[in-house]
Amino acid sequence: IPPEVGEIDYLGYSPRDRLLVILECKLVESAAEPALFRDDIQDFIEDGEKSYCAKFRRKIEWIVQNSGKVIPALASLGEFPSDMCPRAIAAAMITYYPTIAKYFIHDFPCDSLPVFVVRYEENNSWPYDTGIHKLAD
Repeated sequence: IPPEVGEIDYLGYSPRDRLLVILECKLVESAAEPALFRDDIQDFIEDGEKSYCAKFRRKIEWIVQNSGKVIPALASLGEFPSDMCPRAIAAAMITYYPTIAKYFIHDFPCDSLPVFVVRYEENNSWPYDTGIHKLAD
């Protein structure tokens, strides 16, 4: 992974959903005051190329563009099915606590870990429609 892409927090595979999953994890604090809302919006959205969202988009784009190399590399590790055949890449940003920034992000989901887990369990599959990047057959 090139340095300009940065470290990927989680890259996994869901055999049930046939999804390559990329997650960005952010340890945000609980925010209940307008000043803290502003800080989250600044960090997640408004910091231009340094914002959490801009950095995550670069990671997603790199995985999408390099999926033909990434998938066989993961399959060769022994921790993933050797016959893994994802139909899409699913991307989501996961936070420790809920953040108001989620309401300003429209191209991938941004949920707290407990919400993500509950939605996944309720759906018994990937719970989001956004952040899905279909792979060529």
